[in-house]
Amino acid sequence: MAEKLTELAKRLRPFLLGVGQSVVTQLLNAAEGPGIDIPVGTNVIGIGGDSILLFFANGDPAQEFAVTDAGLDLASAAASSGDVVYIPVCTLTADHTFTDGVAYVGAGRNKTIITGQVTMGPASPINLSVIRTANDSSDLIALAITTYQSPTIYFCDFVATQNGSGDAYGVKVAAGAGQPHFEYCHIDGQSVGGDGYGYYQDD
Repeated sequence: MAEKLTELAKRLRPFLLGVGQSVVTQLLNAAEGPGIDIPVGTNVIGIGGDSILLFFANGDPAQEFAVTDAGLDLASAAASSGDVVYIPVCTLTADHTFTDGVAYVGAGRNKTIITGQVTMGPASPINLSVIRTANDSSDLIALAITTYQSPTIYFCDFVATQNGSGDAYGVKVAAGAGQPHFEYCHIDGQSVGGDGYGYYQDD
């Protein structure tokens, strides 16, 4: 019996070696997927923190975007209500409009920061910070809510500091835009030469 098993092993050896080499070749030729890093020169595959990720509510594979202002805009354009946009540790500087019904999740209030104005769509929960500073005569707004909604916003900072004559708004809500709900957030608006409002709602 042992002799038969030894003979079988000898016959299978070329086949098994071929399969093993094929698997190794495929692994070596594997490409990085969304949120996955394959560092050059190592055999360690891990979760990366160098991309904006769009997770789809329908379970489709995630999409990956560059950690840039343009990348965030592309993610927002590709997202639909119920999806989640994850933004890693970074500071983005442009103005952004968040897609209606899409959750924007940062790495933490002190880790994911936008220094441009953020305009929210209806029911777009967010978890990041908008910190703005200027020295001019323009109104400075950290978070603008312009259409009717009642989102709950957690663990965010919305700070506008105007060192010029313009007004400053941590959060500015348009008339008829409802009452957003904030929990564990810091909201502040200060102006040297104008008016400063932490939270302001138009009549």
